[in-house]
Amino acid sequence: MSLEKIFEREGVKGMVLPKLDKYNLPFSRKSIEKLVTLGEIIKPQIIKSFDSESENNYIACVLKNIGDKIILLPIEYEIIPMSPIKQRKKGSTLKFKRYSESQVLYYHLTPRQMFIESLSNIELSKSYTGYEWQGTLYTEKEFKVVPLVEIIQACKIFFNSKETKILSEKIEIEHKIYYGDGRYAFANVLVPSVSKKNTEKRSVNLRRIPIKRKNSLNERVSWLNISVSSLCPEHDWQFHFGRYYGGRFRKGSEKIFCGHEIAAYFYLINYMKNSGGDYVIAHNPFFVPNEELYKIYKVLTNQVMKEVLVDNGKTALSILNNAEIESMLWLSIAHDAMTKKKEERGSYLFTKYFNTKDGSFYTNSYIKT
Repeated sequence: MSLEKIFEREGVKGMVLPKLDKYNLPFSRKSIEKLVTLGEIIKPQIIKSFDSESENNYIACVLKNIGDKIILLPIEYEIIPMSPIKQRKKGSTLKFKRYSESQVLYYHLTPRQMFIESLSNIELSKSYTGYEWQGTLYTEKEFKVVPLVEIIQACKIFFNSKETKILSEKIEIEHKIYYGDGRYAFANVLVPSVSKKNTEKRSVNLRRIPIKRKNSLNERVSWLNISVSSLCPEHDWQFHFGRYYGGRFRKGSEKIFCGHEIAAYFYLINYMKNSGGDYVIAHNPFFVPNEELYKIYKVLTNQVMKEVLVDNGKTALSILNNAEIESMLWLSIAHDAMTKKKEERGSYLFTKYFNTKDGSFYTNSYIKT
């Protein structure tokens, strides 16, 4: 299977065809309405008196208990408040609390701890584009944004990269790794492209990657200033110099990580662990989804469609775009965070993906194609 096939999605027709065949119905809007009547498709009733938080809480419950049915989101339900590109540029992010580098080192603050802390501020009424933290160095004070859909894309690339029957190309180190002063590593990694137009590998440059000696218990190295770059055309628009929050403009350059870059980081974790060298990566700020969140992702990509307004004033049906899938994933996480104790929050997101003691990276079979 080619890498493109891993990311291929069914359209509305492919989604409903098995249901239509079950009742020997033709593919038409009238037949889809019939499936709603038969209970094969669930069309949530959005009540005008609902506020956005109540609506989102209701939709999150429907998503979690959908089974093998299909969800048809009515046109009244607003998944994201703006276009997909504007959403990724101007949408809300889940911000990690700002700490100085010395505080991170002194209190041994890990990415996981800071994420769970930030969940105290998550809101069901907001439409999120990812989680973020800010670098502390003068040259690295950019805001670093991590979308969940890009992590899932990275997982698909990385966890399938060892299967030669699935991928024609493998991830590999482009040049040897430079270990600097023993606290940070620098490397270039070649990652297969997921673009149908360009099949060349992406060269990903990884800088200031936090490392430690194998079997060392000392993890006192900062991960806040991890820097990754690549010539990924899908993200050419991201290097803007600010973001609007609540009508206010926040200055500061921004880095939105893409799937190729995160897959390169995953590969470097695995490579350094198994290469026989002296160092392993000390921290991983890219959280691999557990099976429950990945199931919700699969529901969003294969069992959810929406009504959209077309030129003649009528409605048509469409699958969700990536910005909408991102927002709906955060909806599930927000619902989870508000219904669980503080120590249990984030269980949707985390799996036993990374061991800071030896830098090991666990395989997730459910993410494999």
